[in-house]
Amino acid sequence: MKNPLIKCLTLLVAFAASHVVAVAQDTPTAIPDIRVKKVDFKLVQPPLASGDKKYKWVQTVVDFTVDPSPAFTPTQWLSNVKMTLTLVYKKTATSLGGKRGKAGEAMLQRQKQEQGNSQAADYTSYRASVTFAAMGIADGTKQFAFFIPGEISKRDDLTGQGKPLYYYIEFEYAGMIISPFDAKGSERQNYVGSPAAVGAAVISGPAAEKAKKFEKVREWADIGASETKGQLIPMHLLPVQFNFVSPYVIRDEVQQ
Repeated sequence: MKNPLIKCLTLLVAFAASHVVAVAQDTPTAIPDIRVKKVDFKLVQPPLASGDKKYKWVQTVVDFTVDPSPAFTPTQWLSNVKMTLTLVYKKTATSLGGKRGKAGEAMLQRQKQEQGNSQAADYTSYRASVTFAAMGIADGTKQFAFFIPGEISKRDDLTGQGKPLYYYIEFEYAGMIISPFDAKGSERQNYVGSPAAVGAAVISGPAAEKAKKFEKVREWADIGASETKGQLIPMHLLPVQFNFVSPYVIRDEVQQ
């Protein structure tokens, strides 16, 4: 007669093994083909905006699709896809509450010296992320908009630019980062750009060279974004609704 304990342990091991196989089968091994079709920048005056309405907000609209591929067919869905937008602007004397004129310029120089004369001190960066609950493969073009509020754009002197020096977009799916450059160093179209002509010289050249230069821009942005946390606003957090074809954004504030 078999020992019931051994039989129980055998069943437990078999269940665990089947569970591991199931998890392995559910874990994606390929990156979905998320294509950024267009990134558009302009100054807008949202209705019911906080603060003085004479201040125009900086609006960034990202158009993107999830295209079919051998690993992701039109019958499939992607869940919990995170998108992150980073905008990099030239830092001005009034950025982050500084002073105008010679006093402001002197303050910028002091800040740069305190940072070891790093080029990162020349830029102001804004960053925000959203997570989409579900996106269908081959489900058409989607849009999402981000805003820098009018008071911030006025303070940091963005109203004369609207367009950043550089922007870049990253997606994250199932723990995998989809960055502006793939593993081979090839650039993903519209994931990174220099809308303002003055920024084009930094991210330019052959693909491998552009990827290397982009890492420097990312380094600047990582430093600058810590100073502007919460100042690039995803559209679903605004007090008004905009007419964009957007996937549903997961609301972390919803309690369970």
